[in-house]
Amino acid sequence: MKLRAQSLWFVAASTAAFFLLVAAAAVLVLLPAADQADEGDMQARLERLQSRITQQAEQLRLYVNEYAPWTDTVDFIEGRRPDFIEENLNAEQLRVSRMNVVAIWAVDGQRRLALGLDPAMDGVREVPDATMAVIERQPGLFNRQIGEVSEGVLATSLGPLLFSAQPVTPSDRQPPARGLFLAGQILDQAMLAQLTAGENHTVALQALVAADEARPVGFLDGGMMRGVLTLRDSERRPVAQVVVTAPRRATLGRCRSAGCGWFLAR
Repeated sequence: MKLRAQSLWFVAASTAAFFLLVAAAAVLVLLPAADQADEGDMQARLERLQSRITQQAEQLRLYVNEYAPWTDTVDFIEGRRPDFIEENLNAEQLRVSRMNVVAIWAVDGQRRLALGLDPAMDGVREVPDATMAVIERQPGLFNRQIGEVSEGVLATSLGPLLFSAQPVTPSDRQPPARGLFLAGQILDQAMLAQLTAGENHTVALQALVAADEARPVGFLDGGMMRGVLTLRDSERRPVAQVVVTAPRRATLGRCRSAGCGWFLAR
């Protein structure tokens, strides 16, 4: 009887050990696969956000290409169209065009206009001098050839500024250039929310951190993951970082308590 009990115990223990071994093997196989799938999901989210920012940049370019080679803009610069702003750059037009910074300079670099959309007042306001100073220090901004576009991202007092600028000419594009027209979009929290509408994740701007800390994709506690999209200027210098946080698609029993999360670089 004792021998039979020992045999049953041995069979039970062996069976339990076998199932534990199978479960451990499954975890070793499935966890990396799930991690890879989640990392791919976050990369796709970052790529969609980058694509939408690129589309916004293309809209800015189209907007500038309408106003820069236009005789009415030349007339405004030279004082012959005092109604130019009211008719062409009012709050409603800026809102529809999704632009919240517009600036115009004369050919000698004198500022003729620096308007920004003010959602709080449902109107327009002057762009702060500190922001304009950053724009005006942009290398090569005022030295472009007719038809040549200057564009990129700048760090300003209002936040990252996505901009496009082009020399102003009459409608027939005949030289010489008469000034410069710039259109921009501040990539603030509200704009980022618009760009990611319909996504099941959150976005937030963060201060620039060291390159080794700005890991593209990471896994967090609580079944969440995050990605970091770094915005760079025309010289590839980091300007700002956008953090995307989203739920993981499958946690497979991962630890959810505080302090047991882990971070994985791409």
